[in-house]
Amino acid sequence: MDVPKQEKSFLNWLARGSEAKRRLGDKVIASIVPIFEQAGFSWAASCFYGRPHINEIPMERQNADGTVDFISISFNKYRKPQFDVQALRLVPPDHRRWSKNAHLVWKQDDDVRYKRWGPKWWQWERTKAEDKAVEMIRHLVPQLLDYLSGAPPGPNIRIWPEKSVAEETAR
Repeated sequence: MDVPKQEKSFLNWLARGSEAKRRLGDKVIASIVPIFEQAGFSWAASCFYGRPHINEIPMERQNADGTVDFISISFNKYRKPQFDVQALRLVPPDHRRWSKNAHLVWKQDDDVRYKRWGPKWWQWERTKAEDKAVEMIRHLVPQLLDYLSGAPPGPNIRIWPEKSVAEETAR
């Protein structure tokens, strides 16, 4: 089976990281990435902003209406074994603007733009904390997929403050 170039790059970056980061990355690849793949996403070789970051799992799917759904699972590059999950719906013709942009968060009103998932500094049992974070994300991913499909944002979806495409086209 042919492994996409971005997946190879990410796995090489992960292999050079700490044991804790490798362990968390492996759990995300084994538990969360397959949920997106079952929803029609695949690893993206390039992104709307150019080449994917080495510490990122970029996934995308093409929609029948010409839009592209993009998922970014972005890991902390240098320090802690943590990651965040972002979703965008990119609009044609150039797929550089989005109509939807959201992050998975603990709760919508926590006044942060995104949430770093993973063990916290005060948690003694890191492996259990990693397992809990990955399991929580597994249960929250359907909210993100529903939001991309047109449903209102769920309680764990933080919408990025933005000018919508409708506002830009109304000008």
